[in-house]
Amino acid sequence: DPDDERICGRIYKMAKEFPRDGRFLSGSHRETLWEKAYMLVGMEDLMTYLYTEPGFVREVFHRVMDHHLGIAKHYLAVGVEIATMGDDLGTQLGPLLGPRIVNDWLVPEYRRLFQVYKPRGVIINFHSCGNILSMLETFMELGVDVLNPVQATANDLDEVRRVTHGRMALSGAVSTDT
Repeated sequence: DPDDERICGRIYKMAKEFPRDGRFLSGSHRETLWEKAYMLVGMEDLMTYLYTEPGFVREVFHRVMDHHLGIAKHYLAVGVEIATMGDDLGTQLGPLLGPRIVNDWLVPEYRRLFQVYKPRGVIINFHSCGNILSMLETFMELGVDVLNPVQATANDLDEVRRVTHGRMALSGAVSTDT
């Protein structure tokens, strides 16, 4: 329950204590959709259920996002300026999920959350590890303002820069081997 005082109470307490000295007030939606769903169901089961029990998967995704929408209401009430979100959608070699699954299953739910923040001018900072080159256009169409971490070992950084130039800020891209 996103209105449970044990959850939302911390949001108001921390926002009240936040020094309004030029820093951005940020709210976090960790493991936003894909990761939260597979943590609840199990990754292998979730991938199987996309084909064997699609109604169940839609319900899980929808309920997970309903929770985030409830949290977003509280973040907006305290004046967050940046909403951080993310799901690790890539592997070292390519996307974890095919474009049809991303577009048909994840994008509609992400859009629900983004549409709460974007009209209010909240910056969307989205995290995804792995090779996500094939998803850049989707992220930009959804309204992602900042993409993190742009994993250097999994992406062609010159191509990522070319595709996103002037349309989305990039954060990271320093190899963890460095």
